[in-house]
Amino acid sequence: MAYLSSDAYDYDIFVSYAHVDDLPLPGAAQGWVTTFTTCLKTKLAQKLGRNDAYALWMDHELRGGQPITPHILEKVRRSAMLFVVLSPGYIASSWCRRELDTFHGLIAEGQARHVFVVELDPVDKAELPSALADLKRSRFWIPDRNSGSPRIVGAPVPDGEYYSAVDDFIREVVTDLKQLKRAEPQSALTPTPAGNGTVFLAEVTDDLDDQRNNVKRYLNQAGIAVLPKNDCSLEPKAFRQAVTEGLAEGDLFVQLLSAIPGKRPPDLLEGYVKCQLELALSLGKPVLQWRNPALDVSSVQDGGQRALLDAATVRAEGIEDFKREIRRRLDERRNQPLRPVPPEAFVFVDMDSTDRPLAEQLSEILFRNGAGYMLPTEDRDPRKFRKDLRDKLLECNALILIYGATTRSWVDGHLRELQKILTLRPNPLRGLAIVEGPPDPKDRLSTMLPKMKVINCRGGVQEAEVRRFLESLDTQAS
Repeated sequence: MAYLSSDAYDYDIFVSYAHVDDLPLPGAAQGWVTTFTTCLKTKLAQKLGRNDAYALWMDHELRGGQPITPHILEKVRRSAMLFVVLSPGYIASSWCRRELDTFHGLIAEGQARHVFVVELDPVDKAELPSALADLKRSRFWIPDRNSGSPRIVGAPVPDGEYYSAVDDFIREVVTDLKQLKRAEPQSALTPTPAGNGTVFLAEVTDDLDDQRNNVKRYLNQAGIAVLPKNDCSLEPKAFRQAVTEGLAEGDLFVQLLSAIPGKRPPDLLEGYVKCQLELALSLGKPVLQWRNPALDVSSVQDGGQRALLDAATVRAEGIEDFKREIRRRLDERRNQPLRPVPPEAFVFVDMDSTDRPLAEQLSEILFRNGAGYMLPTEDRDPRKFRKDLRDKLLECNALILIYGATTRSWVDGHLRELQKILTLRPNPLRGLAIVEGPPDPKDRLSTMLPKMKVINCRGGVQEAEVRRFLESLDTQAS
């Protein structure tokens, strides 16, 4: 979900960089640009309050000597900010120059666009593109103490100096994002809500693009929100993350299938088509799939694709009938009576200060579903903090601990502290859970409390999962 709502933008940020600057160094698990972008995503989520509060696009594909595609340039045009990772490699890349020239052309037309320059390595002023000549540069290199030669900060692995530079950079980015937000027309700030449900419409193989666009237009006209809002990156890890985040908000998973199984890159052996379905099933989402009734499934050569086409969730019918079925399923789901939340559900949402935005989002969902909640004090005085923790653990009848941006060691230590205080309760808790939030992946905890459930919200807080936890409280000890 983009932070900026203007019709001119699909993305808040486009990262423009030379792929030679993202080659992993010995001792590093990933390249500098990927590490930097991952850090930015976490910091932006913390500053803006949600992990889905902004939309960032980065091309993870190896470009080699291939020419830049119109598809990439359209991403540039639909972005509010351009992050330039400046280096000799960037200057030498004709691809990067095209991205910069395209974005700068929008600025020349008077459009509200911002460029941020991340200087990875010094560049001779004579070689600097004119579009960057007068812009401030956030320097991510320092002179070596002995030789005086430039040394890249955070290579091969991030350190305190690196995180300090990232913090300074992200403060400027957030300031500009908010400035652009205030400048938006009021109508863009308050889009018409889609009150008829939300569909995750899976990405399809190229032969089904027209049918997918047909379904998407129908759903939009019916007031049904369609996710993902933007195209998913084809880099396997980023693809899984984007799909998981989109599914977290969807009421129904919808997928169009053909005889073509689609691409199966080495890091995504199940392929893009099956990956989306498996993620939907793992999150407990209702599944509705379509295939052309004229397709002879027995003639499909790929065994895995043949099995997909034969599944009970696949409807072989005209696309118009299928569109009506999507709407019927959403209406049916919306009209299903909800199980009542147990009376007097009073949840203590405990967390480290780094996870307060996630805890506040979860608390809103608890309250919307009929439960009361408490958050820990923000007073960092150790005595006051411990007293607040003790009082709230004795007053609540359910506990949720957030494991998001904080460290595993903090969670392990805090769980041991919680166990000591819980022994003072006259009655056991009616519910106990740990919510695993973003970022993903997470280190495995070495401490767990008895009967503690794990709620997977690594792609964002999922209301259905939170409600299931509340519904389970009436089966716990009271």
